[in-house]
Amino acid sequence: MAMWSSKNKPASADLQRYNGKTSIIAAGAMLVGDLRVKGAVQLDGRLQGNLIAEEGLVRVSAGGLVEGEIHAQHVILDGEVTGDVHASEHVELGS
Repeated sequence: MAMWSSKNKPASADLQRYNGKTSIIAAGAMLVGDLRVKGAVQLDGRLQGNLIAEEGLVRVSAGGLVEGEIHAQHVILDGEVTGDVHASEHVELGS
């Protein structure tokens, strides 16, 4: 059995699961310092610091940048991360 077989692929993490608990850092915005959230965060802008999503999901959109560590259950990366990524359940790498 192949390690990356689509038959055993986990369900994709979804921001809709965190409806009402999603924080957004908009494109063009820059946050300096650590960010801790409960739920989900979508990063379209830039974060200089660590990002911790307790019981949640981190999505770094295309054009998004994190200069620090990411800690979350689910992590979806379409943007750039300079630092370590720690996901307890699911990591999805975009193109």
